[in-house]
Amino acid sequence: MKNKKREDRRRTVRVRKPLDVEYSVSSRRTPSWAAGWLCDISETGMCMVSRPLPGRTGKLTVRIRVPIRPARTLTCGARIIAQTLLERSTALIRIEFDPMDDRTRRLLREYIAWLLIKERGVL
Repeated sequence: MKNKKREDRRRTVRVRKPLDVEYSVSSRRTPSWAAGWLCDISETGMCMVSRPLPGRTGKLTVRIRVPIRPARTLTCGARIIAQTLLERSTALIRIEFDPMDDRTRRLLREYIAWLLIKERGVL
């Protein structure tokens, strides 16, 4: 039931697939990229595990290397919705994507569709 609630809130299909992700806190002049790992992704946002970020909310730039097109990287702006502290100085971070250009949105949709097919529809 809990998973159903999470899907309803986002109103888009979530794909649960571990994947490396990089992010940079947008308030910095020179991007300093940190690594995290993706728990799930949808067209509107994602959840990732990383070290806790300063502040409860804020802006980020997110980079995801898309396996279906190894030379392509999905880069977009995002905002932190919430952070939940886990163990060992890690946090589950819920992120909502900023509006994307058509090319980036198309790549994200293609990636999600590919994951669904590859995993035989398992969410």
